[in-house]
Amino acid sequence: MTLTAETNALNQTAYFKYDGDRKLIESIDRLGKKTENKYDRNGNLIKVINPLNQVVEYSYDEANRLTLIKHPQVTKVRYEGQAPLPPETVIITEVFEYNELGQKVAEKDGNGHVSQSIYDKAGRLARTVDPLGNQRIMYYDANDNKYKEEDWAYDSVTDTLYKKGTTFYTYDELNRLISFTDASGNPNSIVEKTKYDALGNEVKVISGTGVVTEYQYNRNNESIYSKESSSPPVETWALYDGVGNLAISIDKQGATYNIYDMNGNLLQVVDSEGKKTTYTYNAVGDKLKQVDSTGGETEWQYDDEGQIKKEIVKIVDSEKNETKYQITDYQYDDLGQVNKKTITEKSSETSVTSKEITYSYDELGRVVKETAIVDGKITENRYYYDNNGNVTNTWTYDQTVQVPIEYDPDGDGYFNSETVSVYDGNNRLIQESITHTATTTVNRFDDKNNTETFQSALGTTTVVYDNDDRTKEITTPNFDTIMYEYYVDDSLAKVTAPGITTAFTYNGGSKVSTIKGVNINGATVIDYQYGYTDTEQIAQVTEKGQVKKKYTYAPNGYLETVETNGTKLKYTYDSNGNIVKVENLTTGKLKSEYTYMTGNRIKQRKDYNDQTGALIRTTDYTFHPNGMLAKAITVEGTKKTVIDYGYNSDDQLISIRTTVDGNVVKNIIYEYDQDGNRLSKTVGHTHYHYHRDTNGEIFIITKQIAGGQETTASFYKDSDGNLLSFRYKDVVYYYQFNVRGDVIALTDAAGNIVVTYEYDEWGNVISITGNLEVAEANPYRYVGKYGVLYDPDSDMYLMGWRDYDPKTGRFIVPDEYEGEETEPTSLNRYLYADGDPVNNIDPDGHLPKWLQRGWKATKKFAKKGYNIAIGDDIRTLKSPKSKWYHKAGAAASIASNFILGAGAVKWGIKAVKYGKKMKKAKKFVAVSVKKTRKSKLQSKRYSQTWGYKPSGHRKSTPRKGTPRLTKPASGDNIGVNLRSKGTGNSQLGKLTYNKDGTWTSSGGLVYGPDKKFGNRVNHILAHTKPNLNKANHTVFNVDKTKVLGVVDEAWARKGQPLPNDPGAYIVPMGRVIGTNGETAVRLVVKPGTNEVITAYPVKP
Repeated sequence: MTLTAETNALNQTAYFKYDGDRKLIESIDRLGKKTENKYDRNGNLIKVINPLNQVVEYSYDEANRLTLIKHPQVTKVRYEGQAPLPPETVIITEVFEYNELGQKVAEKDGNGHVSQSIYDKAGRLARTVDPLGNQRIMYYDANDNKYKEEDWAYDSVTDTLYKKGTTFYTYDELNRLISFTDASGNPNSIVEKTKYDALGNEVKVISGTGVVTEYQYNRNNESIYSKESSSPPVETWALYDGVGNLAISIDKQGATYNIYDMNGNLLQVVDSEGKKTTYTYNAVGDKLKQVDSTGGETEWQYDDEGQIKKEIVKIVDSEKNETKYQITDYQYDDLGQVNKKTITEKSSETSVTSKEITYSYDELGRVVKETAIVDGKITENRYYYDNNGNVTNTWTYDQTVQVPIEYDPDGDGYFNSETVSVYDGNNRLIQESITHTATTTVNRFDDKNNTETFQSALGTTTVVYDNDDRTKEITTPNFDTIMYEYYVDDSLAKVTAPGITTAFTYNGGSKVSTIKGVNINGATVIDYQYGYTDTEQIAQVTEKGQVKKKYTYAPNGYLETVETNGTKLKYTYDSNGNIVKVENLTTGKLKSEYTYMTGNRIKQRKDYNDQTGALIRTTDYTFHPNGMLAKAITVEGTKKTVIDYGYNSDDQLISIRTTVDGNVVKNIIYEYDQDGNRLSKTVGHTHYHYHRDTNGEIFIITKQIAGGQETTASFYKDSDGNLLSFRYKDVVYYYQFNVRGDVIALTDAAGNIVVTYEYDEWGNVISITGNLEVAEANPYRYVGKYGVLYDPDSDMYLMGWRDYDPKTGRFIVPDEYEGEETEPTSLNRYLYADGDPVNNIDPDGHLPKWLQRGWKATKKFAKKGYNIAIGDDIRTLKSPKSKWYHKAGAAASIASNFILGAGAVKWGIKAVKYGKKMKKAKKFVAVSVKKTRKSKLQSKRYSQTWGYKPSGHRKSTPRKGTPRLTKPASGDNIGVNLRSKGTGNSQLGKLTYNKDGTWTSSGGLVYGPDKKFGNRVNHILAHTKPNLNKANHTVFNVDKTKVLGVVDEAWARKGQPLPNDPGAYIVPMGRVIGTNGETAVRLVVKPGTNEVITAYPVKP
């Protein structure tokens, strides 16, 4: 046996013990936690014992193929109210079956559902069968390229398969995909064409509608220029430093500069106005300090494993000369899972703990209990899972919400509810019941007819999909029918609804150019035309031939001027994107001005008469220790208004108390369900209840006064939660939208306008015309298409989980998403829409969304993935095709972009659960949903330049010499391991271009040309996704930005080459690194050299 000690630059040491075959048998991390691996006589990993003494066992057949994974015994607890029932225990197994050629032909999941794979005579995957009998059939050409794919739906009643769609693929002479079609079965219905240069870089992408995007590259194959054929054309440029870091990004508005240290850590970002954000690191690359461009400071401390122990945010009020510190402490269990979080506010005189949250996990690393204590009040969420990791029961108890006894079902005055969820064989959510509201909603899927039905108290909504899984037709419980037509690239072309038909055109690129709605009498009801800048921002809005608004933007992309109705306003911002001044340029007078503390907390707002310049009112703000708005005091003349805000443990607004001149004039109380959806509002003695379906969408609002209940309004939505119509006093009204998704009008069944709404850019209502009673009954206004709910009692918008105040253009609580280092504006967690509410929206409260094809079809396999930064991971979590190891990695990635606590656990579970309604896996998933003007080239670069990781995400990559065993049983694991906020000291897998056309990795490997892939790097990166053409193709369980780091690590760990192949090594990695439980890398180089031939996961 061999014992190896690895000590990093901070003198932190980890130990690794190997057997005679160089297999890792024991590891002790830098905190002293031990993991053991055991092997059979053939070298197969058969047992992993983690630091908590939990055991995962593996079994193999005579050919050393994995046949069984036996997870640790899991203890599961149900509850009756607050009382736990006797615990249950279960052992979850996954079973695999192979054919005589060693190809996996069947897989049984934890719930006993079986998926099958059938191969042709050439050993290629020819057919897949899901647990419900639906099939996909693949056809191949002579070069083993898949050229056709058919989807078939199984009808269990008739025991018959029905063809549901055919997609065609074409390749060039190097077997690179150059085009693919939609699923219509028409080989000429091409969705996208791609052209490559001699090195395999994409140089031109042409959509089926003729949109052309061109790319140019430098000698290192880094994308340095892109151009989209929109009107006007959109161009971006990028320059890189000598080691491949993005140094300068340029568009027509200006340039952003990034400065790195020798280890690739981002030290400084300088925006187009010269404002700087700086970062410092320790010797192993953990980020220690961040200073934003206004001087706001955040510091971090770590344990020996690089896990965050403490986060310290410095809050400075310069006018009062006061300094406070918001301190968040984290504690971990022996598996690195956060089990406690404490938030404290300290000053020179006081120290107050405002929140304490504890987390409990089951043996698979799933959160089973989350308990928060805020101001002495307890909130507890408890979760129960099935054997596939689906959340089937959730119990919520919340003492922070004092429910009026007359509206509380159990009469204890606190929110207390159980939610029961039911799933089908494909893990799709099909039924949900909530005890607190006594409501049950049901989803049903008909794969034969490609339909989905939603049953609630309103009745049945039926959605029909086309062969491309786009919504084709919706029938509501009113028996209204809405039909949709699309362009070949999935852009919405036409919507035919009761009384009105709306058509869409685009600007030659990705932006909506016109929206025109005509009613059944031929009258034009909606008529908008949009003109754009060369950075894809709206420059002009024309309504019915008249110029409605004009916009200009600052170099950093913020909205700068708005010109409408003869008035021109100018917005001025600080370097973090906070509005500091609004001027009326027409009158030369101030309209409003703002001051802030560090940490981007608003301190004061002053409103002026922009005609005379006279001060109208002054509002001062104070905050809770963990950043939520606590109080707003407004003085207007002799009148003084005080508004106090209260929150639950998830930082959601639960109470508002308004006092005018010392007299309480309004009390509002809010309740939320287990997923963080707002369930009710009580104003005085009036109670409003929001009844929600399995999507979490409101379908009925009821109003209750003194025991009497009436239905205020009913709402009809599509399968993605987008508004269609609403019923008020037995009359149905239909929503009409502008490009941002604002409700601009309500029409009747004949297409006549009943109500119109007009807003300013930030959502303040400018005017309402028409039937005012109907107008006020509709709670969906600004960005209402996407479910944003207006609350007239608070005068704020509920955007997902947090409230947005249009008067200040800010959220009242900070986002959990910490932002990206390369985008300093994103570090302002109160900011709405990145300072550009004309072109960005934020309907779910998590990160602003660029309105890129806002009217593009959302397919049922990719339900509204609003959180763009983690879009691919959300899709992985949602997909019924994703296994535990996919979902574990995706959950960790999602968690690493959020601050644990508040609703991080809740939002993670919600994303997984509500995502389980989709049916098919997308054939070709884009690298990123969001391609903003700032990220187009960078995202392109990361798809072409290998081994680099974009700075700005919290890194969960282990630091050098710290091989961590990834626990192979985590289901929909949303347990969080807060790793280093820096890049770590390894930088493994980073490439340097050599003048001879090869690349050298930071681990010393050389990658040369490859006939098929252009470069050996691409050859290895082919193992980052499944290849249905190759039966034994193995896949790394990390994304492509991390694969070369794994290969470098394997090179450093290699022992002796195989006896019969002097260039081949089997390197045990001490953890699962493949999607089928592989724990080793087969690394092949030219014998006696460091020149890579290939590398992929294997079982040792």
